[in-house]
Amino acid sequence: MSLRLYFTGHRSFANHGCEALIRSAAALFREAFGDVTLLVPSADADEDRRFWPDAAAHGVTFVPVADPWAGHRWWDRAVRRVPGWSRLPWPRGPLAPGTRGPLESADMLVSTGGDNYSLDYGLVSLFTMMAVDGAAMDRGLPAVLWGASVGPFDGAPAPVQRAVSRHLRRFDLVVARETLSHAWLQSQGVDGRLALACDPAFSMKPEPVALAGFWPKEGDKGTVAVNLSPLIRRYHAAGTTGRPLEEEAAAFIAGLADEGYGVLLLPHVVGQSGSSVKCDHALLSGLTAHTGTAGGRIAVAPRTLNAPQLKHALSRCRYVLAARTHATIGALSSGVPTLSIAYSLKAKGINRDLFGDARYVLDGAAMTAASLREALARLEADEGDIRRLLAARKLDWPESLQRALDRLKRCPLERGRAEMAAAY
Repeated sequence: MSLRLYFTGHRSFANHGCEALIRSAAALFREAFGDVTLLVPSADADEDRRFWPDAAAHGVTFVPVADPWAGHRWWDRAVRRVPGWSRLPWPRGPLAPGTRGPLESADMLVSTGGDNYSLDYGLVSLFTMMAVDGAAMDRGLPAVLWGASVGPFDGAPAPVQRAVSRHLRRFDLVVARETLSHAWLQSQGVDGRLALACDPAFSMKPEPVALAGFWPKEGDKGTVAVNLSPLIRRYHAAGTTGRPLEEEAAAFIAGLADEGYGVLLLPHVVGQSGSSVKCDHALLSGLTAHTGTAGGRIAVAPRTLNAPQLKHALSRCRYVLAARTHATIGALSSGVPTLSIAYSLKAKGINRDLFGDARYVLDGAAMTAASLREALARLEADEGDIRRLLAARKLDWPESLQRALDRLKRCPLERGRAEMAAAY
C-alpha cells in the first residue's frame, strides 16, 4: 500500500521555491519509502500541472488548498487596533473545506514551504499553518516539519510566542535547514526530535531548456543573473531614505551592461494564473523601462520556466544576485558564486553554514547601486575560492539529507489512520 503524505505550506508552483521543495521531497521520499503518494494542496492545479506535466508519475496528487480562515484575519486586525487584546488567545477556527478528507486518508503530515514558521508573511499566514498542522496532530497523525527555517518570533505578542513554542514541540520531527534555526529551536525545547540538514532543494536536478530565445548577449565576462522580488521592494522602502529600489537596481544593471556583462533578469516567483501580484516577472520587466535592453545585453527570462529549468539557467551564469531564497539555492547548488539579497535571517543562516559567515549577504533594506556593485566585486575577487568551496560542500549535501530521512523513517507511522479516524 502506498504511503500517503499530506503536505502543508504549499499553495502554488508559481512560487518556484515551493515547487522545488515538492519536487525534491517527491524524489527523496520515493527513494526512502518506495511507493509514496504526495497529497499537495494547490490553488490552481491546472497551472501547477503546466509547470510539472508529469507530476502524477512522481506520486503527486493535487488536493484543495487551505485558505486562511476569516476569524484569523479579524483577530489580526483587532489586535492592531487594540494591542491589549493580543493577550487573548487567537481563535482556532475550523478546517478549511476540502482539507478533512485528504487528512483522513494520509499516513503522515509533512509541513514544508521553507519559512512559513516565521513572521515574514504575517500572523494570519502563521495561524493558517498552525491550524492545519495542529488539526492533524490533534487527530494523532504523525507530523514532520521538513527543511525549514524557523523563528524567531520576537515581534509577535507574548501569547503567540508561547503558543508557537508549544506547537513546535508537538512535531514528531523537525528538520531545520540551517544552524541559526536549529539553535533557536533548541532554545525553545525542540531538541530530542530535532535534526539538521541542508535545504532539500539543494538536491533538485536541473532540467535542460533552450536558452537562445531569451539569453542576453554576453562577451568574455559572461552573464550575471539578477533576481528581485516585490517583498524586497517593500522591505527596501521601509528601510531606506534613498532612491526607490527600481532606480537603484536599474542603475546597477545598466552599469553591468556598460562593463560588458550580459544581464539576465530572472523571476523565481510569478503571479498565479498570469497575475502581476507578488510577481518577480512584473517587477523585473518593469526595470527595462529604465534600462532598455542595452543592445540585447539586458534580457528578461520568461515567466513560463519551471523550477528545474530555472536551475539550469542559473547554472549557466557566472554570478547570481538574488532576493528569492530558492533562486540562491538553485545557483549555490550549481556551484555559482551568489549574493543573497536578504530580508530575513534565513539567508544569513544558509550562507553561514556554507561559508562560515555572511560576507556574501546584502541586507535588502540597504540595497543601492553602489552596495550591489561592491558586493559583486567581492564575488569577482573570490570567484575561484567560492567555486572550489561549493564543489567540496556539494559532497556533504546527500549525506545530510540521508540522515534526516533516516530520522523520518523512525517516526511513529503505526499511529496512522486508525487513531486519526477515532478522533473524528
